[in-house]
Amino acid sequence: MGNILKKKSVRYDKQYNNKIKARHAQSKIFDREYKKKRASIKANYCQKLKQQEELDKSISLSSLKPIDLRTEEGKKRRHQNTTRPKHENENLRDTIRKRELENRRLQSLSISYSNSLSSYEEENNRKEKENDHEIISPSKLLIDSMSPGAKKRASLRLMDKKSELSRGIITNVRQKLGINLSNQYFPPSSQAPQHQQLFI
Repeated sequence: MGNILKKKSVRYDKQYNNKIKARHAQSKIFDREYKKKRASIKANYCQKLKQQEELDKSISLSSLKPIDLRTEEGKKRRHQNTTRPKHENENLRDTIRKRELENRRLQSLSISYSNSLSSYEEENNRKEKENDHEIISPSKLLIDSMSPGAKKRASLRLMDKKSELSRGIITNVRQKLGINLSNQYFPPSSQAPQHQQLFI
């Protein structure tokens, strides 16, 4: 008897499905309304299922003892307390890494600066030594050792012959001996002795 009823229900379902397919093919309005109705039924079913899940969850929470609730809260709190230091440690590591990179950059800059400074000082010392050991020409040494009166007499003689000298020689005399033949000569001392003035 049961098998007969099952066979009849299967046969009826097939016939019903065939009729529905035929209606879908014949009428677009029926097809649109049918799909809308099926979507509404599915949405209502999903909403009822969600409400039932929320109800079951609230019932399970209400059935818990206060000790169980405190345990759950303790787990959440411990999780928060463990995750917060992890984030702080990661931030500190990033900060330390950035500071180390900055320190390395500053150290390299200071090393390069000290190297350039030492090379500059060495160059200055070398130039000073070269200036100290610069060879003085005999003519310059002779002029420096002469008395002011003798320098004046020599300068006056050169000024008398200035027209016979080329411009390059006049420039060399001014640069190497410190005597400017273009101007009137004034001795370094304010007043030459009287016995030297007699020989001029």
